Amino acid sequence: DEKTPYKGRVSYGFSDAAEKLNGRVAMMGFVVIFLQEFITGKGVLQQYGLPYDEGAVLPPDTGFSLPPAVALASAVILSVFMIYVGEFLDDKLRSEPATGITKLPFGAARKE
Repeated sequence: DEKTPYKGRVSYGFSDAAEKLNGRVAMMGFVVIFLQEFITGKGVLQQYGLPYDEGAVLPPDTGFSLPPAVALASAVILSVFMIYVGEFLDDKLRSEPATGITKLPFGAARKE
């Protein structure tokens, strides 16, 4: 219903604290993975005994094999798309401050 305002709820499911925590945990995960690869000299899949194909190697001056290059390009495209969507969302979604969810799952009630 477009006429019902979002009363104290996050209209599209994100809150600043949760996004900051998620981002920082992801950054720590990347650092741990890079340290693990640096120390052992093996990739993540190779450390667990899984086969890993290096993929088609691009010309030697690039230094990238095809799977990492595809992953990097995909991440850039997805990031740009998410920024674009975030900037041009309907103003109704961002009109009220994020104060948290008022309904809990399975019909549980929160004391306010």
